[in-house]
Amino acid sequence: MTVGELREHILDDAASEAHLNELQRALTPEIIAAVAKIMSNKDLILAAAKIRNVTRCRNTMGERGVLGIRAQPNHPADDVGEFACCF
Repeated sequence: MTVGELREHILDDAASEAHLNELQRALTPEIIAAVAKIMSNKDLILAAAKIRNVTRCRNTMGERGVLGIRAQPNHPADDVGEFACCF
């Protein structure tokens, strides 16, 4: 399978989340990077919408319908007061 064929396979409506989860174990990082390189932003969004990668640590990220962000202070001293005033 060529990189272009893999891109089409991932974007195909028949490719389910279970199938893509099985497929990911067979792909090397270089192949994944090559596929991502030839995808447009819309292609990347469509492909990512098919896959859930839920992480659990102190909170849960990656659930459907949940928008999660990471706010990182950009202050030389990482002063919480300076960071909090921006929101």
